[in-house]
Amino acid sequence: MGVSEGAGLSVLAATDPLTKTETLGVVGLGLPDLNELGWRWKDSLISLTHRVPSEPTFSAAAIVANIAPIPLAAIHSTHDEFVPLADIQNVLRRAAQPNSRLP
Repeated sequence: MGVSEGAGLSVLAATDPLTKTETLGVVGLGLPDLNELGWRWKDSLISLTHRVPSEPTFSAAAIVANIAPIPLAAIHSTHDEFVPLADIQNVLRRAAQPNSRLP
């Protein structure tokens, strides 16, 4: 489970085959498509500027299908000031169907 950047990193972690064996599902709150792989204190200014920091990034939409067969749930505000609703809808459209026979 993760919030914002943590939600994106949760999706990334769930793509790892070894992690999949220990994961029952992923829950993302405010899951952005574009996520940073690194963070510096100066990057905290993005809370004011709403810009992407100058760090390596990855797209959740590009990798989200790889978390199957574990399920993904997303909780998202229709008026999120950082992640537009269209972004999370795009990510969820690309997710593969979970396996209905999880333990």
